Amino acid sequence: MKKIFTILIALTAFGLVIGGVSAAVELVDHDFDGHFKLKVPKNATFKKTDSAGGILDDAVSYSDSANDLNVTYLMSSDVDDSLVNKTLKDLKDKGANVTKTGDMYKIDANGLNGAVRIKGVELVMVTTTHFDMDTVVSMVESLD
Repeated sequence: MKKIFTILIALTAFGLVIGGVSAAVELVDHDFDGHFKLKVPKNATFKKTDSAGGILDDAVSYSDSANDLNVTYLMSSDVDDSLVNKTLKDLKDKGANVTKTGDMYKIDANGLNGAVRIKGVELVMVTTTHFDMDTVVSMVESLD
């Protein structure tokens, strides 16, 4: 019985190691039309898309449909605490889990992982259903 228990622990540990290795995503630098630079998954290919509308009408959005990955950039004097607080409240009211670390907001909404970073009057938001939160956070932390 002790031998079986030891084998099960070893297999579980091996599974965790293999799972951790396969979940790692290689990130490379990507320039978004000179607006900003961000590390993105190596296989990502972005196309400029229409913005989401509303306050984000002036935003520039980029989509990688193969990876269900979206990056939105907004530079506007409308980017302030009240806009951020209203947007986050709306997300929370819809059931999203929103947490803040420094100048980054992490959003977990039923399979959608997102992160928003605000620097002065600039906002960068990354959302995806394909990559885990750690990958999204690593991308947004690399904001240049």
